[in-house]
Amino acid sequence: MKKTAIIALIALFSAGSLSYAQDGNLFLQKSQLTFSYQMGFPSGDLKEFLPENDYLGWDFELKSMVTHNLALGGHIGYQGFYKKYPRDTYEFPQGAITTTIFKYYYTIPMQAAATWFFMPEGMVQPYAGINVGVNYNERRGEIGIYVVEDQSWNFSFAPEAGVIVPFGKYSEWGVNVRGKYNYNVYSRDNEMFQEFNQLAFWNVMIGLTYTW
Repeated sequence: MKKTAIIALIALFSAGSLSYAQDGNLFLQKSQLTFSYQMGFPSGDLKEFLPENDYLGWDFELKSMVTHNLALGGHIGYQGFYKKYPRDTYEFPQGAITTTIFKYYYTIPMQAAATWFFMPEGMVQPYAGINVGVNYNERRGEIGIYVVEDQSWNFSFAPEAGVIVPFGKYSEWGVNVRGKYNYNVYSRDNEMFQEFNQLAFWNVMIGLTYTW
């Protein structure tokens, strides 16, 4: 038990330098590297602030098997949301202004990842996972010549579920499709004319996983 715990910790902080030998599926024998294209869909307070979806996100992940079902590692990604409001007269508590408004939200998650594979003996690999770490968050509003922005590092977590489909029984490559819910612990009082209690958004992701 002590040896397994030590191996798990090393795998977590080295983000996939070790591997667990397993009979059966090639994908669950070694380390896994995944690069994903992802789409972002804002929810909650973020959707009220910036109701536009984003289709230009990415994610890079590295993990290793530490038991027959469990993989540990880490990931880094990027998602950016943007909306342009046409020139008009906008009313605020402080008054009104006629201008064009731009709103932006960028986030970079850096999280440890744990994934549980439900069918380690099968070829197709459904899984569920949890990501825990921090996000760099940047919100920005441009109202005419005025710029209001907020930059912060926030604790975050992101549960996910997906499936890996190898290209063949002995292939080292496979398609990885998953969905993820991203939640940031974030609170602002009337910042940029809106109160925030959290930052959250959904991801739909499709990528390639390589095992070695």
